[in-house]
Amino acid sequence: MLKGKAKRQILTITILLFAFNLLHASKPVLPVIDAAQNADGRLELFYIKTDQVCYQRWQKSLGGEWSDEAVCFTSTKSVVTGRDLDGCLNVFIIGQDNRLFHKKQSAPNNGWLEPVEIENQVKAVTLFCDDNGYLHLFFTDVENILYHREQTLPDREWSEKTTLAEYANAFAVGQNKDGRLELFYSGTENALLNKWQNAAGGDWSEENPFAGTAKHIAVSRNADGRLEVFSVSNDNILHHKWQVAPNSGWDDHAVFAEQAQCVTVEKNHDGRMEVFYTDLDNIIHHKWQVAPSSGWVVGKQFGWSAKSITAIQNTIGCLETFYLDINDILFHNWQLKPGRHWAGEYPLRSMDQPLFTVEDFPQAPIYKTSHNNWHVNDHCFIQGKDDDWHMFGIVWPDPGSGDSTIVNYFGHAAATSLNQKSWQELAPPFYEELIDGKLLWAPHVLQNEDTFYMFYCGGGAMESYAIVLRTSDDLNEWSEPEILFRDGFQARDPMVIWCAEINKWVMYYTATEAPDGGHYVVAYRSSEDLINWSDREIAYTDFHVGAGWGPTESPFVVQRGDYYYLFIGPRPYDHPTDVLPDWEHPGYDGTDVFRSTHWNHWENSDFAGHIPVHAPEIIHDKDGDWFISRAGILRCGLYLTKMNWLDGLDSRVQDENYRQLSEGHDFQLNHNYPNPFNIQTFLDFTVMSKGHVFIHITDIIGRQVKVLVNEEQPAGKYKITWNGTGENKNEVSSGIYFCKMYKEGTVEVIKMILLR
Repeated sequence: MLKGKAKRQILTITILLFAFNLLHASKPVLPVIDAAQNADGRLELFYIKTDQVCYQRWQKSLGGEWSDEAVCFTSTKSVVTGRDLDGCLNVFIIGQDNRLFHKKQSAPNNGWLEPVEIENQVKAVTLFCDDNGYLHLFFTDVENILYHREQTLPDREWSEKTTLAEYANAFAVGQNKDGRLELFYSGTENALLNKWQNAAGGDWSEENPFAGTAKHIAVSRNADGRLEVFSVSNDNILHHKWQVAPNSGWDDHAVFAEQAQCVTVEKNHDGRMEVFYTDLDNIIHHKWQVAPSSGWVVGKQFGWSAKSITAIQNTIGCLETFYLDINDILFHNWQLKPGRHWAGEYPLRSMDQPLFTVEDFPQAPIYKTSHNNWHVNDHCFIQGKDDDWHMFGIVWPDPGSGDSTIVNYFGHAAATSLNQKSWQELAPPFYEELIDGKLLWAPHVLQNEDTFYMFYCGGGAMESYAIVLRTSDDLNEWSEPEILFRDGFQARDPMVIWCAEINKWVMYYTATEAPDGGHYVVAYRSSEDLINWSDREIAYTDFHVGAGWGPTESPFVVQRGDYYYLFIGPRPYDHPTDVLPDWEHPGYDGTDVFRSTHWNHWENSDFAGHIPVHAPEIIHDKDGDWFISRAGILRCGLYLTKMNWLDGLDSRVQDENYRQLSEGHDFQLNHNYPNPFNIQTFLDFTVMSKGHVFIHITDIIGRQVKVLVNEEQPAGKYKITWNGTGENKNEVSSGIYFCKMYKEGTVEVIKMILLR
C-alpha cells in the first residue's frame, strides 16, 4: 500500500498535470451565430449578444427584407442550427447553466415548438448534416468528453449518445466522398487528432494524430470529393491540410494565414471553397479557391471586426455572411452574383422608417454635351448672383467611342431653375495645359460673401494629384489656379461645407491611407479662409484596400438638424478587373449614405440608406426643395430629380397657428437658403402690388429678434439677408427662428434653423 507521503506526491502530480492541461487547452470557440435555410428558401438567423440572449431573424420573403429582432432563448452561451429531411429547422442552444436545449419548427416554414432539454452539463456543440439530409449532433460535457447523437429512421428521432473521445476541446466534422464521417478534434494540450467511420454509418476508428495543435477547426470538401481541414494552432497560425485523393491519405499541413482566431468555410455555387477568418485584432479576412479543387488567392480583408461569423449559400447560389462585431452590431454581407462581387459590410438592423426617398429620374437628361458619345461625371451646382443655376462638371468621351480627345476643361451649363428640363451649354470656364498625366477632376463651387470658390483635382502627375483653387466674381471669369495641397494619388473629389461646431470650413475628399495605397478613406481638412488648410485627418475608412479608384469617391456631406449625412460610392464595391472595368462594376451606379452626430466621423454601422446613382450632388434650393443628381460613364448626360427627407426637419411651417394666408393675397415669402445656416441665410420675397411690407425675425416663443424690412415697397422681387444677429448686432444663439412677412393684414411665416 502507498504511504501518506507517496499519496500526497501522486495527488500533487495529478493536480499539477490537471492545471497544466487547463493552461494549455484553450476554451473552445463557441459559435454564437448560425444561419439555416427554410424549406421555402428563406434564410433564418440565430445569434447571441453580450446580454446572453439568443435572438432570431428571418427573411420575410425569398431573398427579401429581414424581420425585426425577436427573442429565441434567454441566458445562452452557444447556438447551432440546421434543417432536417422533413423540412423543419432545428436549433440547439447551450444555456448559461450548461443545459442543452432543442427547439424545432412545428412544420416547415412555420412557427416553433417549445424548447426541450436533451442534455445536462454541456460545454460545446456542433451540428452536421450528412449527404442524406440527416442531422448529427456532436457535443462535449464539462469534463470534455465528446459524444455523438444522430437522427434515426423511420421517424428521425434522435439516437442515444455514444462516446467518441475521452477528451476533446475544439472539434469539427466532415464527410468523405464515400459517405463516411470523419471527426477532427483537439485533445490534451490541443493536439489535433482525427478518427473516422470505418464504413458509412458504421463504427469509428481509433484516435490518430493528425497535425500540430488546434484551438479552432473547420472542415469542408473539395469539388472532387477531397476533405480539407482548416485549424488555428496554439500560436494563432491558420493551417490547412487536404486529402491527396478522395477517401484517402493526407498531404502535409501548410500555413494558410499568418494569424487567426476563428475560421469558417462555405462553398461557392461552382464548388470553390471560400474561407472566412478573423485575425488577432478581430478583423475579418477571406480567401477563396481560384478554381474548384485548386489553389487559393491571396487573402483580403472582408470586414472590420467580428466575434463570430457564419456563411451560407442562398437559393440562387450566392454566398451570404453574417457576423457580430465587438459592439454587438449585426452585419450582413452577400454576393451580388454567384461567386463574385460582394455587396459590402452593412448593419442588419430593425426595420426603421427610411430617412429619405428619391423620386424617379426623368428619361431625358437636363444636360448633355454637344459631343456625341460623351458623358458627364463628377459635377457641382451653384446659384449665381443673378439667381440662375450653374453646373460645372467633368465631360469626357465614353469608352469605346473611338474619340481620343484629352479634355482640358470642365463642362459648363446654366438654367433659370433646377427643374428646368433642358439646360443651356455655356463656354468652358477655363482651359488648362495637361502635362505629366495631369487631369481635371471633380469641381466643387461655393460662394462666400461676394466671391465664388472652385476647388478641383489636378495640378500634377497622376501619381500626385493636387487639390487646386480658382476664384471668380461672376462664375464666368476665373483666377489662375493655385495648388492648395497634395495628398497622394487619391486626393480628389473635394467638397466643402461650413461647420458651425468648429466655426471653420471643412473640405472632404477621397484619398487612401498613404500615397501608395492602403485602405480607402474619406479625408478632411479645415480652414478659416478657404485658402490655408490644416493637415489631413480621416472621417471614414473602408475596409477595402488599393491604390486606384475605390469605394470612397465623390464624398458629399449634408447637415440636417443634429445629424451629418455622408454620401459616398461606388458601392457595393469590388475591385475592378480587365474583364469588369470600373464603369461596368455592379456598384458603379451606387451610393451609400451614412448618418452620424459627428461632422468628422462615420462608421459602417452608421449606414442610413442606399441610392442607385453615381456621383450624386444634393442640392437645396431657395423654395425649400431638395434635388439629387446622377451622372457617369455611358449614362448619356446629367439627370436631376426630387429628394424628399423624412426626418421631420421641414423648412416651411405647416402649423396653421403660424401660417395665416388670406384668399387673394398679393405677396409671397419664399424659403430661406441655406437652411440650416450659420453665417448668413438669404430670403426672397415677391410683392405683386405696391404696399407697406413688414418683415421681422422672432424666436421660438415669439419675441422679436430683428426687423429686416419696414417700409413701403413697389411691386417686384426682392432678396434680403439675415446674418444671425439681433437688433444690437450681437450674434444670437443656435435654435429655431421664424421669419414673418406682413402686408395688408395677412402674414406668411417660414421656420429657420440657426446652427453655431
